[in-house]
Amino acid sequence: MFHLKQMLPARGAFWLVFINFLFSLGIAVLAPIFPLYVKTFVNNNAFVGYVSAFIALVLLFGALTLGHLLKYVKKFTLLMISLLFTSFSYYLLMVVHSLTGLLILIFFRTSALIIVLLIIGLYIRESVKRDSVLGKTEGFYFTFMNLAWLIGPLMGGALSEKFGANFVFGIGSGFTLLASVLAFYKVPRGGSFEKDRHTIFANVKEYFANKNLLIIYLISIGLACWWPIIYTFLPLYLAQEGAAQSITGYALFLVVLPLIILELPVGKLADKLGFKKFFNFGFLILMLCAALTYFVQNYFFVIGLLVFGSVGIAFIEPLREAYLFKTIKKKDTVRFSTIYATAFDVGSLISPLMLSSILYYTNFKITFLSVAVFMFFFMIVSRSLREL
Repeated sequence: MFHLKQMLPARGAFWLVFINFLFSLGIAVLAPIFPLYVKTFVNNNAFVGYVSAFIALVLLFGALTLGHLLKYVKKFTLLMISLLFTSFSYYLLMVVHSLTGLLILIFFRTSALIIVLLIIGLYIRESVKRDSVLGKTEGFYFTFMNLAWLIGPLMGGALSEKFGANFVFGIGSGFTLLASVLAFYKVPRGGSFEKDRHTIFANVKEYFANKNLLIIYLISIGLACWWPIIYTFLPLYLAQEGAAQSITGYALFLVVLPLIILELPVGKLADKLGFKKFFNFGFLILMLCAALTYFVQNYFFVIGLLVFGSVGIAFIEPLREAYLFKTIKKKDTVRFSTIYATAFDVGSLISPLMLSSILYYTNFKITFLSVAVFMFFFMIVSRSLREL
């Protein structure tokens, strides 16, 4: 741990990255079981996607209102309240029995999740003093986050198969509680982010008036359109094919492996070579992998193609925020980053709505093929980005 701390390019970023790792690990252990857990309330694969769209809608609401909340509540206080509620929400998942109760819980739980992730992201941006190491810092941030998504599904799939879903909920709460304790002692209380004195409408208008900020927003939507295939529809597809939950855990483990290996070197290379070519090539890989799933029958080959698709993700994911922060002025970080953060939520809203509707009338193969069409569109969009 000491050596990793020395390697981080931004002073003070280590504990923020580690807290985010534990928090993400608490979420990730649920990945193999959460779609199947939701299905017990709705009894239909397509309807699980609609619940995922509801979660994305709440994420969108949270991202839009965070800048306003930070005018009235100290960032540290808001972070701690959200961390502690998230830890408690895992136990509420054990006892909720109605769809209405589940949706209410999801609303408050998801609001807390987005607040934690956005505030930690803002803290990390605040710790970076030189833009020349921003890509490297974002690479570390996403590498550790993806390490959580590497370990978590593997752990969650194995534990749920042996001990049941409630045991996994308890494990997730424990990781989040540990993140809360570390945040209490390690996250600085002093200082404040630049106050956003603009209205939400003014922020949105000014953000989208910049062509490059618009394009990076669309690129983030494109990335978000991919993940529902992995974390919502792949577990449902594997369950339909008769695969054990441990197989789902292994699949989600392997999906993250290319991200762990590639995102840090990609971040370093982008600081030297530029961003645009990485975005273009990343969407090309995603398009090809999604299209090829239509032509294979064995679910192990489907898993293999989706795992290789993560190479494309590694060329996009850590560079989006780095491009954003290199483009905007530091005084505009809070108001523009909260607008930008809605992009992922918009994509996470649109994608499961469209894919669930396609799945309702067709099958998983057509659903996966539809994603290839989406990726082609975003590849064309990324070619219009101005290189920094």
